[in-house]
Amino acid sequence: MIDDKTQVVTGDPNAAGTAAAQDPHGRVGAYRLVSLLGKGGMGEVWLAERADDAYSKRVAIKFISSFMGNREAIEWFRRERQALARLEHPNIARLLDGGETEDGRPFLVMEYVDGIAIDAYCEGKALEQILELFLQVCSAVDHAHRALIVHRDIKPANVLVIADGQSRLLDFGIAKEMDPVPDAAERTTTQAYTLHFASPEQMEGGVITVASDIYSLGALLYRLLSGRVPHAGTTSALGQLQAIHTTQPLKPSQIVLDDARLAGGERKRRARHLHGDLDDIVLKCLRREPELRYGSARELIDDIERYRKHEPVLARRGSAAYRASRYLRRHWLAIGAAAAVLVTLTGGLLATYWQAQEAERQRALAQKRFDLSRALVNEVMFDFQDQLQDVPGTIQARRRLVQQSRNYLERVAEDAQDEPGLLIDLSRAERRLGEIAGNPVAPNLGDTPAALRHYQRAVDQARRAVQLRPQDPEAQAALARALHSQGTLYFWNDDLARAERLFTEELTILRARARGGMTPMLEREVSGATMGLADVYFWSSKLELALKTYDRACSPLYKNRSGSFEARDAIAVCHTRRADALAWLERYPEAEKHIATALASYRQMHAAQPQNLNVVHSILIVLNKQGEIKGWMGKQAESLAAYSESLAIAEPMYLKDTSDLRSARNLALAYNKRGDAYVEGKRFAEAIADYGKAREIIARLWKNDPGQIEHERDYAISNHRIGIALVDSGRAAEAVPYFDEEVAIMRRRWQKAPTKAWARRDLAVAIQDRIEAPIDDAGQLCAWRIEFRDLMGALKDMGAANPTDLGELVKAEVAAKDCAPPG
Repeated sequence: MIDDKTQVVTGDPNAAGTAAAQDPHGRVGAYRLVSLLGKGGMGEVWLAERADDAYSKRVAIKFISSFMGNREAIEWFRRERQALARLEHPNIARLLDGGETEDGRPFLVMEYVDGIAIDAYCEGKALEQILELFLQVCSAVDHAHRALIVHRDIKPANVLVIADGQSRLLDFGIAKEMDPVPDAAERTTTQAYTLHFASPEQMEGGVITVASDIYSLGALLYRLLSGRVPHAGTTSALGQLQAIHTTQPLKPSQIVLDDARLAGGERKRRARHLHGDLDDIVLKCLRREPELRYGSARELIDDIERYRKHEPVLARRGSAAYRASRYLRRHWLAIGAAAAVLVTLTGGLLATYWQAQEAERQRALAQKRFDLSRALVNEVMFDFQDQLQDVPGTIQARRRLVQQSRNYLERVAEDAQDEPGLLIDLSRAERRLGEIAGNPVAPNLGDTPAALRHYQRAVDQARRAVQLRPQDPEAQAALARALHSQGTLYFWNDDLARAERLFTEELTILRARARGGMTPMLEREVSGATMGLADVYFWSSKLELALKTYDRACSPLYKNRSGSFEARDAIAVCHTRRADALAWLERYPEAEKHIATALASYRQMHAAQPQNLNVVHSILIVLNKQGEIKGWMGKQAESLAAYSESLAIAEPMYLKDTSDLRSARNLALAYNKRGDAYVEGKRFAEAIADYGKAREIIARLWKNDPGQIEHERDYAISNHRIGIALVDSGRAAEAVPYFDEEVAIMRRRWQKAPTKAWARRDLAVAIQDRIEAPIDDAGQLCAWRIEFRDLMGALKDMGAANPTDLGELVKAEVAAKDCAPPG
């Protein structure tokens, strides 16, 4: 075991060579010793390199100290070698080789970890960064436990953090294999441990189980959060055991509150974050009785994740009042916090940036503050924005947050070109700014050009991070997510070719990552990218291909029985998309079944989370699609009922926040859809009134965001609906200006994208509408009939015609015969 008093060789660069030369094992196997890294109670560790020049690699070689060469110590050492050989985890230092010297001393050749102790690294770091690192350690310990290995010496010196911010768990020197049924024979005979981090049963020579490592993890977290160790006043094993059996450690929040090294305001702020859930999580780990601690490292991980999500943690009793406070924290804290964050952003973040540029004597302090600022930007862009988007009436607050954050991020980005970690942070933040500015499937500010700029910067920054660190999974994930966001916006902006390229590139990255092992999150991202491609195919009128691609995206999701909110939402989306494709292929009974399944799922999710606006939005989409399918099947009463329910939800939602683009679009669509049902029921006056309300809303949206092509199309379709209703009600002459405006808009769109199937079909439908209204010029009538026939014929030649298109083409060919020139 390398204890806390490790001796580290520093100073003269020639000292390493001298030390190696003096050591009797200047060369061990294929390795040349370079310098002594550390020496402890049971062993010593040397920096070494390959001596046979087969390849260049620095390693750490561990020996038993010459005075510890007894049989038990050697057996411990061999046990560590066996333990490490079974462990393969990104946060555990890897065993590379092993053997014995000529005089019988066993040695290990391990991955050389060039890092600093986790407690030193975490000093001054934000709480979220500390917890993220600690969760890495827990994951490594959980992996060891699953391999039936207890570490028994978890402490800061045995957890190093390397340059990329990843931790490595070291030194399984006193690790032991677990017996499923421990008994007295399994008690330790040699009490090797580190004071303040060892469990009471370990110090007393008792039975060692998973619970012993849980205690040590609690002591480590105590150190990271408070800066002190549990029962810090004790200096001996006897004193430590007496303190454990007679008192409970002070809460980390109390230690921070009493820490004179911190300013008063900082003490209170940090103590407030620790008070409650984190205090109780740490103290549960440090219970004297092993059975009262967490049952596994996985349980500890899950409880910390609950804390991060503002959900009730198992470490607390869970009273009704406590559960209610967690609920309010998840959904309403953002409103009160927004004002405070604004002040912090305007005063603190910008000041921090400029401090980072000051004179050299201020650089160390500025760097710490800069790291805190990055954490705060992440909190604003993600935690607060996630909570605000589910609260009606917060669009203006979100707009102000975005403006302040945007200014800060632009300044930070100037210095981020060679720092992969910062580039990844910036990419995530830019992607979130794009979502807030103009993501059409979430509450947004209605600024499509700004959204496109943010998404492009997100992609550029993630690409740069991947170039600097090609094998980094975080950089690859950031690029894939930025591409998905950009592809989604281009899809909604009718640039289907670019959307297809972006989704295809995203899939290539995700499939490469999946070769290293598929996780539930990665599986959802693969399905999401595949779904994006299927949407592109659908709107390109490649219906059969779209349906097959939807099936490919949804098949793995249908197998997911986890019951999580994300999984249920993804499955409901699958049912909705498949219903749409099946309906256009006129496979109505199948479509009806899928849309009913999606609606039932979303209703259950809404009952569980009534304040979740994304679920409400999904219900509106599904109700409108259900009404559409019912109408195509001739079930007009059911169609009208679905549209009316959609409108009853959409209208109050819009009135709560009239600046929310998504709510406005939902309301306009609901009016249009109910108008469709009224037309089918010959209730033309009511239909025209609904269509007019929708047209007013869409006109306002288009005026405020002319860069969003979808608004332009929606406005043209509103004209189409009003015109059709006027014709069907016997007022065809009044329909002429609406149809003329529809044709003008659709012709401009087709001229911008003359090869696109959707552009041809939209123009063909507009011309067909215009033919239904009075036309005084016979030549113009013939010209429109011929153009309509040619557009529909081109769709057939492109393989993009659906069954309805083919039927219209037959009619168009008959109508155009009378217009054919003689001879």
